[in-house]
Amino acid sequence: MKYKLVTASLLLALTAPAIADDDRPSTRIIEHLDQNGDGMITLDEFRGPRDGMFVHADINGDGAVTREEIKTHRDQMMAERQTQQADRSARQDARMEEMFTSMDINGDGVVTQEEARNAAFNRMDRDGDGVLSAEELKRPRHDKRHSGRHRQR
Repeated sequence: MKYKLVTASLLLALTAPAIADDDRPSTRIIEHLDQNGDGMITLDEFRGPRDGMFVHADINGDGAVTREEIKTHRDQMMAERQTQQADRSARQDARMEEMFTSMDINGDGVVTQEEARNAAFNRMDRDGDGVLSAEELKRPRHDKRHSGRHRQR
């Protein structure tokens, strides 16, 4: 018990300057972790930021992790990220193919500057009347494709 109180005291001493700088995040942390409502976090109340990762890495469920379990968990996480990246890449390829096909007006497998210009104009000319009105030039607020991007010249 003495070890827990010393560790908790050390934790609070190390975090005190950060808590003094900005009261809001520290207040939320204390409210979230302080189970007995005394305004302080003891070691028993404290949960490390990686508790969930520890449980997932403990492959055999014995309450402890070995180097091999950590490596296996890391490899699984990396494989999952690679799969997600491959899925994103496939979706982007499909969108690019769709856009390219829509710009290749004559279907020759090449998009000229003129075809790209016509395609861009036609996308903006929502009512198809051959002219761009002020309303058509307004970018829809929900269109995330253009938000945050800068024009390249």
